[in-house]
Amino acid sequence: MDGSDQGRPLPKPTSCSEPIQRPPGLWFDDGNNVIQAGNYQFRIHRSILSARSPILRRVFSEPTPEGTESIEGCPVTHLQSHGEDVKNFLMAIYDPAFFEPPPKDVPVDVVLSVALLSHKYEVQHLRHRSILHIERNYPMDMDAFIFRWRGARAGQGPWFLGLETLLNIIVTATYINALWVLPAVYYHCSNVTPSHTLRDTSSWNSSQRAIVLRNVLAGTINLEIMDVTYDDLLGTAPCPECLHREKCALDKLARAQEGRLSITQRKPAGRKAHTLAYWWNRKWLKEVYCKGLCTPCSSACMSAYESARGDYWDRIPSAFNLPSWKELKSLRETDLQLNG
Repeated sequence: MDGSDQGRPLPKPTSCSEPIQRPPGLWFDDGNNVIQAGNYQFRIHRSILSARSPILRRVFSEPTPEGTESIEGCPVTHLQSHGEDVKNFLMAIYDPAFFEPPPKDVPVDVVLSVALLSHKYEVQHLRHRSILHIERNYPMDMDAFIFRWRGARAGQGPWFLGLETLLNIIVTATYINALWVLPAVYYHCSNVTPSHTLRDTSSWNSSQRAIVLRNVLAGTINLEIMDVTYDDLLGTAPCPECLHREKCALDKLARAQEGRLSITQRKPAGRKAHTLAYWWNRKWLKEVYCKGLCTPCSSACMSAYESARGDYWDRIPSAFNLPSWKELKSLRETDLQLNG
């Protein structure tokens, strides 16, 4: 069988200098078919893979042509996929403990491997499980995303580190039609990647990645326009019910100037935090920003914060030319009904 997986450069043809790898957990003495991907070989059972994948069932049901390559008496099926991807995919089929659902932590590269090939070969329960893992890290709910993002930053979580990983997540989610995770991934990519890195054409090593990087660049510009709109999201004037107008006015003006500077200034690396990244912490806002304000002004600030913060999140999909959150939620529900 031939064919390629979207989203990554095709593996180079195996050279004579590359040793063949046969993962022991996927080389079965009683296997009746060998799958080769790059320099990886797997001796598997046609019946097991056929029971999981209608695509592979059709492949294995075709008569074996005379003269077909064989290894140890088993016909060889070639896949134009990365050997590591195929290994992770087959391990997920053979070993339930290898690819458990959330909240079990699974390495990001394993999730993306299984997502790509389970979608390609229509192994629906593994595709669904892959999406759950991606959703866990990049949910549609703002507070859930911020909680996961801040926790990952504290622990240096691999789901949130490196442009290469972020590009793979975006390209894979697009390929498997899990579009509802894209706004959060795009936002994070824009928030942590310096603009000069996004413009580095050495990262544009496939048509899919070129599209993604263009979207990130365009979205970054849109977010920076939004940041200007929201840099004064709490206002500088005391509320109508203010008890200490002069004091609150001075305090709010000073805080607003601090906030505007933190939001709009660029760091030396050419990266700046977007508004949501700066205003994520309700506790800080209440205990530090609103500390010197009278009770009515403090309440008005928190109310303005919730409204502006929610509005900002609602506008993130459109910044990256994606459907609204409402449309994306509908897509998710339809997908789960069809493929869940």
